Amino acid sequence: RDIRTLTEVETKSNLQIMNFDGNVLLLGYDGADVMSVNGQQTGRIDNPMQNPHADIRGDYMVMYDKGGKNVALYKGTHRCFAYESEQVIKKAKVNKDGDVLLLTDEVGYNFGISVLSTKGIVEYIWKIGDVYIIDADISPDGKKIGVAAISTETGVIQETIIFADIVKEEETARVVVGNSVPIAIKFADSGSA
Repeated sequence: RDIRTLTEVETKSNLQIMNFDGNVLLLGYDGADVMSVNGQQTGRIDNPMQNPHADIRGDYMVMYDKGGKNVALYKGTHRCFAYESEQVIKKAKVNKDGDVLLLTDEVGYNFGISVLSTKGIVEYIWKIGDVYIIDADISPDGKKIGVAAISTETGVIQETIIFADIVKEEETARVVVGNSVPIAIKFADSGSA
């Protein structure tokens, strides 16, 4: 006979429930609680935000205030850095090595993409004005950016996938995708998107 233990959790302020290093992460306005699969609290991250979101890869988690300006990187429950963006944050992603991609509004452009190191140092900035970004990701080695976007430059909606090389600081590929709207892009652990 299978007997299971249920743990009651207060969820009114918890907006996201995620898998975090074999545990359950309860992300809310006041931060995050890390719970074991047995329902025991194993950690706590105090990081109040108005609209908290997170992305997790490997041991790293980036927490960001969507529509706000604050982002923080964690390895487990240890904070690596806290950063305040000059622009409003749309999305943040992290790779397995802790490199953070920050997608923001950008004055004079449609979007800005910044890449931050595990120490919170801005290592790359890409300002984009000719497309509307739906999603973006950073490669596992931290050397490439992939963007899923739409463009209306020709008067019709064009679904586009764009790749950029961070080291060379240049766009390396732009592919117009017919008859589909890209809603997300994610690099596999192998580095392919």
